Amino acid sequence: MSKAEDILLNDAGICPLYYSTSVMLVRTSVKNAVYNRGNWDFKEAYVK
Repeated sequence: MSKAEDILLNDAGICPLYYSTSVMLVRTSVKNAVYNRGNWDFKEAYVK
């Protein structure tokens, strides 16, 4: 078992099986809108 573990750790590549992504469009005239932890914060946002 220890030899199999050594082979796995030393010779096998590791890659993530899952990672989250998020795509969003924000109009360039909107300023100070903050995207943080999955939520939009518009407290200090304004349109210029």
